[in-house]
Amino acid sequence: MRPYPRHERFHPDVGAADCEKPVHPTDWRQQFRYHALFREFLENRLITSQPEQYKVLMMDSAHYFEKKGLWEEALYCYEKIGQYRAAAAIMDEQGMELLEMGKLENLQERLARIPLEDKSRYCSLLFLEGEVYRYRSLYKQAEACYEQAIQTADRIGNAEWKSKALEGKAKIYLDTIQPLKAERILAQAIELREAAMLDGAAEETGRLYRLLAENLINSGQALKAEKWIERARAMGVHIEDGNLEARLTLRTGRFEETRRILSDVKTNGHLDEKQNLPQSHREKDLLLALIEAFTGNGMQAKTLSQSGIQHGIDIQAPFVEACGWIRMGHAVQLNEQYDLALAEKCYETALDIMGRLSIERGKAEPLMGLCILYGSRREYERAAEAGRKALLETEQVKDVWLSALITLCLAIASIYNDRHKEASENLRKAESLINQCGDEYGSMLHAFWKSYYYYSLNDVPEFKTAFSIFLKRMKTGGYEFFLKKRTTFGPRDLQVFAPMLIQAVKQSIMPGYAEKLLEDLKIPRLNAHPGYTLRVQTLGQFRLWLGNREVEDRDWQRGKAKELFQLFLTKRNQFLMKEDIFQILWPVHEEKSADRDFKVALNALNNVLEPARIARSAPFFIIREGIGYGINPQAAIELDSRIFEEWAEAGLVEKNTEKSMEELERA
Repeated sequence: MRPYPRHERFHPDVGAADCEKPVHPTDWRQQFRYHALFREFLENRLITSQPEQYKVLMMDSAHYFEKKGLWEEALYCYEKIGQYRAAAAIMDEQGMELLEMGKLENLQERLARIPLEDKSRYCSLLFLEGEVYRYRSLYKQAEACYEQAIQTADRIGNAEWKSKALEGKAKIYLDTIQPLKAERILAQAIELREAAMLDGAAEETGRLYRLLAENLINSGQALKAEKWIERARAMGVHIEDGNLEARLTLRTGRFEETRRILSDVKTNGHLDEKQNLPQSHREKDLLLALIEAFTGNGMQAKTLSQSGIQHGIDIQAPFVEACGWIRMGHAVQLNEQYDLALAEKCYETALDIMGRLSIERGKAEPLMGLCILYGSRREYERAAEAGRKALLETEQVKDVWLSALITLCLAIASIYNDRHKEASENLRKAESLINQCGDEYGSMLHAFWKSYYYYSLNDVPEFKTAFSIFLKRMKTGGYEFFLKKRTTFGPRDLQVFAPMLIQAVKQSIMPGYAEKLLEDLKIPRLNAHPGYTLRVQTLGQFRLWLGNREVEDRDWQRGKAKELFQLFLTKRNQFLMKEDIFQILWPVHEEKSADRDFKVALNALNNVLEPARIARSAPFFIIREGIGYGINPQAAIELDSRIFEEWAEAGLVEKNTEKSMEELERA
């Protein structure tokens, strides 16, 4: 019982004049929780007409609700009459329950009403306020509250709450992936816990071990992390909480295992998991979106990213929303129906949110995405600047894993832009960082880009070594999707694999496996392959790209070469007889003259489409079939008019109105 004087209670349904008559409270107390008329009566009549009796009534009501364990009702009563010290005492006992139930708004409002003087009497209230701010992505305010809680715990000699406040402070750096800062604070918290010998110390210490394991994962030390996970598990801590195992498998390239863990958690949940509290970058949909982007499932990544963005908005966690925009940027880069400018906007949105939150570390991943994007667009200086800025953030906090991927992105940008010296140096640095992390997928990526680099330089011995490593790591890791889908760190144009695999067969680099992959990719047995897709714009001004390089007007040399190509595109599903071609392009020429001009135009066209083709070797894109000429049906050609036709037709035949509109809008 709290030290407040007891008073008589009054029935709410009697008039103001009758309020001096005491009545037995039993028949109305339970109504207080739900009866709006009673509250309205108190507010409108007792406060103005009999304020002292109102205070007495509210005080006694608060006592009753406390005895019944109806804490929110008791708090309401105390707050209405300004008894904040009593409210603080209840919050000290019950605040953690509100937090674990995910009632952040309720908790924040109640804590805001309590004056700092009363709040500062309790470590728990300062800690809870820090937790609310942290879940709301207000990290500076959260850190200030945790620091106050630490100082209060020091003053009163409470090691338990000091350890909890240190843990909360460490979680700020875990949430924002700053392992160097988190490590020092976790070490202090663990030292306090291990020395305290308090009730439940083993489980609490085990939870700190789990956080230490997460921090080691963040710094790319997977093997050490697994050891701490085992220590935490031995102390009864549910490791699945916070998706720790999923992040460990993600950062070591075990994607199928990661999917399984996250799917199990998403489907079944875990008893100790606080499902309704923001999980920062650990949100399941955000982790799944990253995996889908890494493995080339662009539409799934987009859907999961949208879910992450909306979830961040719904729970008022802007850091979660920003992570969703980052993953959306990755997803958009993989989906051909979206302009890459949209991916750029997604990354810029994330950077803007991180800037408003003053979370510089959160800018690393979107900057990495921009590095890839600018590099593929042959904007090398912008790519290099984005990559350098991203590395600055990850190197400061010792996130080796993300530093490795960013360095690899810088190498990719260098390769795309023929910056050989920078490419060689970045590949060397990326290899060292990836080896520290134990990331099998990262090792496979590095081996591929090293192979591609040496292939482009025609350095056969180095290519053989690197490509052999690539094939082995792809096979053992189960990463064959890398050849078949556009992925975050893979080549933009999947046709680059064809000439490399053909070369592997010639050089006896795992020839059986290389031939199997060529068959899987439906690439016929060839002596050579140009290694890129032809992208053609026919709607509007005619434009042509060889992979990512646009053909300039001066490259055509002869106007008839362009017309011949346009004719083949128009009749792309058939082979044309020479006489038919003469009739269309040289209608007034004699046959001998037309035949001569056709050969000149065809040779010029082949030189435009395949500028690196070996002399006297058979062309790939334009072939002769019997006595007819046309486009190779095995060639990869992206034609805007064909895409338009496919989307428009799909929209017109679709019965579902919403899906129909979506397809027609795309067209």
